Amino acid sequence: MTSHETELTEKQPRDLPNSNFCRNLPIHRRDPDDIAQHAHHDHNRLHPSTHEDDDKMVSLAPFIVKRPWLHKLMMPISKWYVNAAGYRKMGLRYDDLYEEEREAVQIALNRLSPKEAYERVYRIRRAAQCSYQHKLLPKNEWINDQTDVPYLAPIIKQVEAELAEKDALDAATVIRKAH
Repeated sequence: MTSHETELTEKQPRDLPNSNFCRNLPIHRRDPDDIAQHAHHDHNRLHPSTHEDDDKMVSLAPFIVKRPWLHKLMMPISKWYVNAAGYRKMGLRYDDLYEEEREAVQIALNRLSPKEAYERVYRIRRAAQCSYQHKLLPKNEWINDQTDVPYLAPIIKQVEAELAEKDALDAATVIRKAH
């Protein structure tokens, strides 16, 4: 054993915490009802439109869509925002940006055709490579309005409806009439 190794082994017991160290850490305990409530609402966190705080969120989209002149006025702003977001310049489509951790998105991803799933993974990996290199794709490889069509959102909407129906059936109670 060299002198350097001896120094390391001599310092390790003093520098590393012993097993009693972890016992003294504060533990934050949560109420089991609170845990069950959060688990029940986890699948509803797919998209802000299905979030439990819907009554607090206000969307201007229905208001704008009902008024053609306002819709026409907002389109350049909308296109500017999509361009400023930059995901198309990295070869991503809007539906590639959904969080995969959510239950409804995972189910929807499993329902994609093998070709669409492969293309999605390819786009995400190519965008990650662009991010690592701090570069954008050549302009001819950018995603445009015609190719950025929803492919996952309709499936997610269907899965959300199925999960909501499942929750409603799970919460149903049977009331028996007394004879």
